[in-house]
Amino acid sequence: MFPSWRWMHNFTLNSKGRIWLAWKPNVYRTHLIRMTDQLIHCKVTQLSTNKHFYLSMIYGFNHEDQRENLWNDLIDIGQNMDDAWCLLGDFNVLRSKEDRIGGSDVQEHELRELANLLEVCELHEPKSTGACFSWTNRTIWSRIDHVFLNDLWNPLRRLHREHFSDLKEQQLKARNTLELLQYNYHRNPEDNAIAHQEKEAREKYISILSSSLDLIKQQGKMEWIMYGDECTRIFYAKAKQRKISSYIYTITDQEGRSVEGFEQVGLTMFHYYKNLLGDQPAARTPIDTDVIALGNVLTSEQQVSMCRPFSCSDIKKVFWSIPNHKSPGPDGYSSGFFLIHMGSY
Repeated sequence: MFPSWRWMHNFTLNSKGRIWLAWKPNVYRTHLIRMTDQLIHCKVTQLSTNKHFYLSMIYGFNHEDQRENLWNDLIDIGQNMDDAWCLLGDFNVLRSKEDRIGGSDVQEHELRELANLLEVCELHEPKSTGACFSWTNRTIWSRIDHVFLNDLWNPLRRLHREHFSDLKEQQLKARNTLELLQYNYHRNPEDNAIAHQEKEAREKYISILSSSLDLIKQQGKMEWIMYGDECTRIFYAKAKQRKISSYIYTITDQEGRSVEGFEQVGLTMFHYYKNLLGDQPAARTPIDTDVIALGNVLTSEQQVSMCRPFSCSDIKKVFWSIPNHKSPGPDGYSSGFFLIHMGSY
């Protein structure tokens, strides 16, 4: 079985040999770094490219108190990790409430172990397809096998970690530098060198600040795309936030007094518009058609034209007049989408 392959296992630490790792020696070189009864951690090098990454094979124990050593080992590895890292195996824990079907409801404390690991070690789970439940007793189905990667697994995430992961710290440092240079320039306004340094520091601070704002906006959009259309807590929280933002908690009445409370504010607004519009209908002077005839009026042909049905060319003309950046409709498609694809139909 698997001729010419090499093997690694943790039989020496557990009589049942919980973890086996196999690889082709003509493709990969594997260097063992740490081994426990729940973990094999090693450095893997691809011989053809000489690129390497770190791999942690996991098989967690069934009970929470027994898994504590596993989390401590992984956190220790993660805090010293400066390269691509992949963790995979049977963690014996759930990540979300959707990871179990049947049996009792998933409790928050069951998710705490893995959530803490992902947060401390800055790990994420890649997208996957196919059957996800890896354990069942034909009554309960659970997803307890997982794959996690750190931010250095691909070049884009590496770029993010190297240049954008500490934007808050970069922003604070750039601001302090700018304030110091502005203070020195204020004391020496004729010093051209300080003036040049102040200009460069100001441009750098503005650039970092702009990146920080873009990152916050992007994170907000990602969060809304992932959870905004689902019946989740974030959906109801956003709906509640939007509703509250439209509330009027306080208002100033006609006498200049501040009125508070929803009921009092409502009564104040009611009385204001009641006084404005009046209690009795006002007498209205009939429209004098002779006066209207003195101005520009529609001809009979124009009036008939106003009542005719819309044609396809009319609709297309209106569509082409709408800017591409206008907000999308209820179906999520913007006017730009239809303008681009209208020629296909």
